Amino acid sequence: MRNRKWKNGGERINIVWPVLVCGLALLFAVLSTSTILSMNQDLSALYEYPYLNAQHINRAANAVSLMRQGMNRLAIRRGAKDYAAVRTLVEEAMPELEESLDYIAGHYLGPAEDVDVLKDAAEQIVVLQQELLEHEEYEAQKAKRLLEEELAPLYDQFMEDSNVVMVWSTAAVREMDRESDHTTRKVVILAAVMTLFILTVSVLYYRSIQKKSRELEGRELLFSLLTETIDDVVYIYHATRRESEFLSGNTERVLGLTEEELLRDPDKRRAMFADQESFRMVEAIFRGTVLRKPVERECRIMNPKTKREQWMLLQVYPVLQDGGVERYIAKLEDQTEERRTRQTLRDALENARQANAAKRNFLSRMSHEIRTPMNAIIGMTAIAAADPDDRAKTEECLTKIAYSSKYLLSIINDVLDMSAIESGKISITREPFDLARLLTELGAVYESQCASRGVQFALTNDLSEEHLIGDQVRLNQILHNLLSNAVKFTPAGGRVRLEVGQTGQQGVYRQLCFTVSDTGIGMDEGFQKRMYLPFEQDPHAGVLRQGGTGLGLAIVRNLVTLMGGNIRVKSAPGKGSVFQVELPFEPGQSVCCTVESGERKDLRVLVADDDRGTCEHAALLLERMGMSVRWVLSGAEAVEEILWACADGTDYDVCILDWQMPGMDGIETARRIRERVGPDLLIIILSAYDWSGVEPQARAAGVNAFLSKPMFPSNLHRALREAAGHGKTPPAPARRCGRYDFTGRRILLAEDNQLNLEIAAALLESAGAAVDQVSEGRAAVRAFAQSPPGTYDMILLDVQMPVLDGHGAARAIRACPRPDAARIPIFAMTANAFAEDVAAAKAAGMNEHVAKPIDAEALYALLDAYFRGDKEE
Repeated sequence: MRNRKWKNGGERINIVWPVLVCGLALLFAVLSTSTILSMNQDLSALYEYPYLNAQHINRAANAVSLMRQGMNRLAIRRGAKDYAAVRTLVEEAMPELEESLDYIAGHYLGPAEDVDVLKDAAEQIVVLQQELLEHEEYEAQKAKRLLEEELAPLYDQFMEDSNVVMVWSTAAVREMDRESDHTTRKVVILAAVMTLFILTVSVLYYRSIQKKSRELEGRELLFSLLTETIDDVVYIYHATRRESEFLSGNTERVLGLTEEELLRDPDKRRAMFADQESFRMVEAIFRGTVLRKPVERECRIMNPKTKREQWMLLQVYPVLQDGGVERYIAKLEDQTEERRTRQTLRDALENARQANAAKRNFLSRMSHEIRTPMNAIIGMTAIAAADPDDRAKTEECLTKIAYSSKYLLSIINDVLDMSAIESGKISITREPFDLARLLTELGAVYESQCASRGVQFALTNDLSEEHLIGDQVRLNQILHNLLSNAVKFTPAGGRVRLEVGQTGQQGVYRQLCFTVSDTGIGMDEGFQKRMYLPFEQDPHAGVLRQGGTGLGLAIVRNLVTLMGGNIRVKSAPGKGSVFQVELPFEPGQSVCCTVESGERKDLRVLVADDDRGTCEHAALLLERMGMSVRWVLSGAEAVEEILWACADGTDYDVCILDWQMPGMDGIETARRIRERVGPDLLIIILSAYDWSGVEPQARAAGVNAFLSKPMFPSNLHRALREAAGHGKTPPAPARRCGRYDFTGRRILLAEDNQLNLEIAAALLESAGAAVDQVSEGRAAVRAFAQSPPGTYDMILLDVQMPVLDGHGAARAIRACPRPDAARIPIFAMTANAFAEDVAAAKAAGMNEHVAKPIDAEALYALLDAYFRGDKEE
């Protein structure tokens, strides 16, 4: 079969091709003749145009002549009947003149200006004729002069112009006639040349076919030899004759089956294929099933001789002839090694891509999240250092630095918290905290962030209670995550708002509602279903540009659940998002903010704010303090209300003005009020923003004090006292770190980083403790071993120290043969804050694990508990 010659259909091609060429030549000749006849017919019709033009020109000339005769009649006789007859004559001639001129304009082949001149002459004739016909009072001499001097030249000019049109039309058509004769001759010559060319090419092609037929036999033999030496099995099936036409001689070497076995034994073919679908495909080919489109498929075979599994690429290509499949070619190509190599490369590439993407995304998010509070820390440090003598500004900068530092720590804690949540090791605390301070700090941070992005920020509070019992850290973490997302995804010009209110009460618990809303890009329903999954981020929100770990909402959802609350969201693409978090809290110890003895209780207060909710909340707090309150929604209304009160003799004692009001802001309102009522009225500026930059301007306008949003009874009462002059009392004597005093306590501190050593020592010494400092673990063991028993009350060890780390130092101290070695409290101080790090510290004999950066308040509380014996040593 391999040496069998293929029939290539050469005989059929030899017959069809000359017939096809002759048919094309005949068709070309017929089309050329038809085109020439059609062109001649069109030219004949065109040739008649001069006569039609002449006919209409004559009609136009006749119409003008009739009008001329009528007008000449008026020059001889000028009776009323003459005018009527001439008018009738002119009116009858006018349509014929216009119709003829329109036809000439549409069919004239010469210059357009010839027809324009003809029309202009006709229009002037008509105008002059109309003038004569409408003025019968013209005397005969004047009418005669108009006819002879003006109308007669126009009549003559019209006749001359019509002759020009006639002559040009005839000449143009004759020229076109000559051109058409010339074109016809060229077309006939070209047709003859093309016919001769086609016949010549046909003869040459016929001879080339004969030559290629002889060459094809040699190529067949060469193809058979090549297919026996390569590793691809080639099979050709003739669909018309329904028989196998060619099979390469390498089947036994490549597939493990002889040609006879492969073609005649279906059972052996079935045993060769590892999957039945591939077998059915090959079986269809060997049975002669006609395929009308190319097929490509990977299949597995088991070589009967080598017993080795091979991956083969099966390719089937149909060969079409006369709209049907004449034959098809099938090829089996060994892809085992190539597939194995590709798969190895794909696996390696995918692993590398995933690892690189995870690393890049995580580093990018962490870089953005960490740099944000770091920028605040560095910036506030620079501001404080630039003017160290300004105590108020320095204190403000230090406050913001401390808050940004805590925020930076919260970012790191996000990852740790997510790990703790998933492992079930996170706990919720119940401690008293100041909600007013928490919200004030939140407002300071996000007002600054929003201002830098061109976003409006508002914080409203409808609570009168500011001291609660619960987990302040987790609440702060929840609100930070929600506000951070709101700011990130709100474009310039948008709004971000935090609203705090109470939705109900269950026993002693207050059900507080924290609503974070924005006018940002929003979220679609698909993302809302998976937004609480760890590391899930909206692919349409440009999150990678905005930053974020993808853990914020997951942590929020878990924390809200652990705190016994619930969270709801309402959002749509392009319409912003609203998150509502409801959490239960116990009320803390209330602070009395009523008016004290000696202070006036009948104060009349006016509140002006463009936000109605803020006005209503301020009125509620002031009324609870025993004051009379009225509120307005703009600065202009506030000025008008103050003036009306003065006129009625019911003056206001205090005026609280929002700083940022549309139209007239709080400072301008204060200036106008002060100009009209004098210095007796107390004016307080209310704002959620940092007013330090405008304080001099506000003071100059007559402002007495400032009040921060959100309003709570304590800061409202404090602002009233300051405005009345009661707040300017000498500061209380300084105490040692608030309520903690460790005077008489001696602590051994081991830290290899000099800066961290200084910070820790300063914190301890500021509380009154005496501190012995060492820089590595062996020195700590030596200092303890060489000191008399009872010298130290506490040992603080950094975990990561050279030579001997904190764990080793703790074990060595516990192993010392002295009575206080087993009971002295030892704390681990380290940046390693995972659960396993805490367990490792406990295993080394340490009592507590203090994570860096150190929270001074938490450290003092823990030391105090051990010193007072609240915790077992």
